[in-house]
Amino acid sequence: MSGLTACFGLLELGRPKADETVVVSAAAGAVGSVVGQIAKIKGCRAVGITGGPDKCRHIVEDLGFDAAVDYKRGDFSPILMRRIELRGFIVIDFMEKFAEGAMRLARWVVEGKLKHRETIVDGLENAPVAVNKLFDGGNIGKLVVKL
Repeated sequence: MSGLTACFGLLELGRPKADETVVVSAAAGAVGSVVGQIAKIKGCRAVGITGGPDKCRHIVEDLGFDAAVDYKRGDFSPILMRRIELRGFIVIDFMEKFAEGAMRLARWVVEGKLKHRETIVDGLENAPVAVNKLFDGGNIGKLVVKL
């Protein structure tokens, strides 16, 4: 779902054009990390906003973002905005396109253009710890509780 949310949110709603800059919040998370990579695949410049030097390094060095902004440091100098559009959606708005989106994402993974990372927490008894990671920035990529 995270990949489909990223794919439809960026391509169907954002409709970026090559050479535009796409700024991604929560860029080291499950959805944001995919949004930035798809932006790069489409020829855009990807700037990710995330918290901490490890996450900044990850999105630039591992995922190919052009720049990272560490919101914990208040370093917002790489961001230049002329306009911003904000629109909410839920992934089931694009249910009829799920198969197409899944095939597109799978092709990019096989081609090595799209990478993913998971933070795995072992044991159902640690589920509360896992949930807290969503709110304190303790995860990178998709957060999974392994049973």
